[in-house]
Amino acid sequence: MSDKQTKATPWRLHGKSRKPETPLRLRIIRSLFASVGKLLPHAAGRVAFWLWFRTYRVPAPAREARLLAEAADHSFQRDDKRIACWSWGKGPRILLVHGWNGRGAQMGSFVKPLVKAGYRVMTLDLPGHGQTAGRRTDIFEVRDVLCDLNELHGPFDGVIAHSFGMPCVAAAVNAGLQTEAIISISAPSGFDSLLKHFAEYLRLPPAIIADVERRLLAYVGPHFWKEFAKHYATSGEQRSLLIHDNDDYVVPPSEARELIQHWPNAQLMLTSGLGHRRILKNRAVIKESISFIQTDKQPPSIKASALLKAS
Repeated sequence: MSDKQTKATPWRLHGKSRKPETPLRLRIIRSLFASVGKLLPHAAGRVAFWLWFRTYRVPAPAREARLLAEAADHSFQRDDKRIACWSWGKGPRILLVHGWNGRGAQMGSFVKPLVKAGYRVMTLDLPGHGQTAGRRTDIFEVRDVLCDLNELHGPFDGVIAHSFGMPCVAAAVNAGLQTEAIISISAPSGFDSLLKHFAEYLRLPPAIIADVERRLLAYVGPHFWKEFAKHYATSGEQRSLLIHDNDDYVVPPSEARELIQHWPNAQLMLTSGLGHRRILKNRAVIKESISFIQTDKQPPSIKASALLKAS
């Protein structure tokens, strides 16, 4: 067992994660792929490839609207899109990056604790998400938007990214985004993982999966696919903390264990009972993230009893 693996301590916090119910629309889409995909796999693959980039918005809770009402607006223009962007507080800058079909304010539980700790907190709605226009995006567009934000407001003392936001941050750091510390929460391990979850989500037959993979490889190019296929890491020497929940049904914790094996200067923190999204609101997770950013050394282990009190 490696040193990085021994750092992965399961901390049971509070609550119980449950698998989400399957919506009727998704059941219909799965049925269509199962039937049409056998007869016309290439046509079905083209549709699935289109869905790969498609984003969907869900109504934001009132607490997010209240949080944004307290923020300074830093929205900026990129090509034909106005990128919605906000900040709170003053001091060294921390960037919050949401995941697929999420919103910047979805990570709002980090804002007040970070501001109280003396930071200026920034977040944005990625293209096709929240208040930023569009219905589709990809890792390249998000990477470039993050690099634009770095030019406008960076460098950042820390970046906290959730789920799909993490590979986008890794791509942005490799393209010039500057930060000293990275907090990765519930991140997938790479393109292979993303394609696997995408295929499982839509219940795609093997022929369609192969067709989508071929299209994706052609779209991103062989070099980028190889770099992000099974795992990825930043090209710099940023300190990194990977946080993942044992009860994450969207991105399983095995993917964090895969990433930690290939990520220099990284530490793994495993929690339990928080799932894929509620982990963003847990006070112990937030406290540990801030502690990690504040120190230029790896944070010391925290006993489970202390975390239970914090949660």
